[in-house]
Amino acid sequence: MQTHDGLHPSVATHGECNPVEREAATLENLARRWPVLVDGLISSPGHTVVGFYKDFMDHDRADALKVLDDIPTQVLVGTRDVLTPPSHSRRIADHVQSAVLTIAPDAGHMLPLERDQLVSGVLIRLIRPHL
Repeated sequence: MQTHDGLHPSVATHGECNPVEREAATLENLARRWPVLVDGLISSPGHTVVGFYKDFMDHDRADALKVLDDIPTQVLVGTRDVLTPPSHSRRIADHVQSAVLTIAPDAGHMLPLERDQLVSGVLIRLIRPHL
């Protein structure tokens, strides 16, 4: 596994919005969707939420990742991702021989929105050799 912490120099200079603007946009989007998210949680029976949580915590498919060993693989994560934290992404990358782990500082779970230039750059570098 290789690790790339932070922005690639070519990405950092391509107009990413500053962290304050990005955070404000993320919070604004969350605020717009909040009623729907809360309603979905409130409407779910308690045993469903508890059962999902227990299953989610026990779910381990790391061994299944071996099928990706010979396939170029990128794993991207933000340091502030609380849904799938960096420790989970490191574990995924550790189980795929060809994986490259990219960690975006101060980014959350929505990397394509928060770090669009970084994600695009990683995908271009992944795909370009195969075109």
